[in-house]
Amino acid sequence: MEKQAKTMSFLDSAKPALKDLIIGLLGEEWPLTARQIHLRIRNQTAAPMTYQGVHKAVRQLEESGVLTCKDHKYAVNLEWLKGIRAFSELVQKKYLSNISQESSPEKMNFVFETVSEADEFLLDVLLSFDIPEGTPIYLSWNHLWIPLFIRRSTYKKFTEMLLKMRFYGVSPSDTPIDRWCASFWQKKGIREKLGVKLSQESSFAILGDTVIQVFYPLEIRTQLDRAFTKAKTIHELDLDKLFEEVFEKKTKIPLVVSKNPALAEYFKGQIKRAFEDPE
Repeated sequence: MEKQAKTMSFLDSAKPALKDLIIGLLGEEWPLTARQIHLRIRNQTAAPMTYQGVHKAVRQLEESGVLTCKDHKYAVNLEWLKGIRAFSELVQKKYLSNISQESSPEKMNFVFETVSEADEFLLDVLLSFDIPEGTPIYLSWNHLWIPLFIRRSTYKKFTEMLLKMRFYGVSPSDTPIDRWCASFWQKKGIREKLGVKLSQESSFAILGDTVIQVFYPLEIRTQLDRAFTKAKTIHELDLDKLFEEVFEKKTKIPLVVSKNPALAEYFKGQIKRAFEDPE
């Protein structure tokens, strides 16, 4: 028997994309076959809509974990919906102006003006999820700078989250400052490895099937490299200057949050090899 209920939409749009329409429909009526989804959407919109296009979009949503399928009938994945609700509320409350027009339910694109803003968003996203104890999280960053540049209140929440998870962090860099930051976390039982060179330029975090990628501009990466290489001890690092000239410097930092099992597994595999294949 098909069920009907109301659910909140992820994004409000005057011209919703096909995948938004599918998720919105299945949030009100489920389960439905691909053909039923096509017929209902075709009756709701004046835009041309082929069955092949709807079927392809439905399969992509299933593959990315947004939908579930049983007996050829589709429904919204409740686990995905639970996580996306918390994320959606966070975005609506604080980051609506940062959303790019190219965003979709599976792939949210943001643009931030400073490293500090991007960092704050990343921490907010991780803290917004209800993460079970022992959940693995994988992270690769071009340099390690937490806890150097983080508010004390945020640091406390972030540390509590990390300590209840199985955290695996790597960085291609191995400067004295990176080593100091890595040692800081290793003393708390958190796994960090330096000098691990991966095959992509973006910094990223992986939680389950969720992939968060941050694309720092070359000028930002170059300035960080220069400052971290020059300082031989933590005391030689000019924190005020670095914060003003790098972390608060106006620029454009693309950040992507996506539900992508294949990409998540690919990134996890790269980090796992550095830790002799953790679970």
